[in-house]
Amino acid sequence: MSRTTRIDLEPLLGALTSPEHDENGDRILDATLESLVDLGLRRCTVEEVAERANIGRSTIYRRFDDRDGLIHAVVARELRRVLDAVNSSVADVDGVADRLVEGFLAGLDVARESDFLRFIRSEPDLTIFLLKDSYPAIDLVTGVLVGLLVEATGSGLNGPPGGTVDPEKARHAAEIVFRLAISFVLVPTSTLPLDDRDAARKALHTIFDPLLEAATCPP
Repeated sequence: MSRTTRIDLEPLLGALTSPEHDENGDRILDATLESLVDLGLRRCTVEEVAERANIGRSTIYRRFDDRDGLIHAVVARELRRVLDAVNSSVADVDGVADRLVEGFLAGLDVARESDFLRFIRSEPDLTIFLLKDSYPAIDLVTGVLVGLLVEATGSGLNGPPGGTVDPEKARHAAEIVFRLAISFVLVPTSTLPLDDRDAARKALHTIFDPLLEAATCPP
């Protein structure tokens, strides 16, 4: 049977903030992602996931309300992986633009290795849905990016000393960067030298620095 799903903000936030899954939970989510990649969104079912995970459907339903709950959990796990990589990449970085560049590159690294992103590229219906203005990841990810930039308060654009970050203007900049990141994920080929880390940093600074200057107040 053809099936559709809807990704909503409230259950996605719930999946993001839920405790880490145990071994069975990870098996279920791994099987869900495997099913999505192999069969596509419309043919992925709880029954298929149960068979791939070699686990009973009742066990799945004790952990997840329904098929949409499984998919929310998979999306949340992939978002957590991206956000964890971004946070880790900027932990010891000063400067607003430096933090944004390092976080951007770290996020692209995760995307390149992600089966979930490969699945998204193969699903035109889901791609269209992800690009809608209502997609909740815009609020989630831009909020994280704003937090990373605001944490750089007291640092200059590319290192200390410097001014402060205007949170409202930073949110605008973060949204533009996030939308740019989506385009790189969906269409990986680029004239930017992303395979050369140092060259990629220089190229991204030429793009991000002017954007962030508007969000950075002088000291």
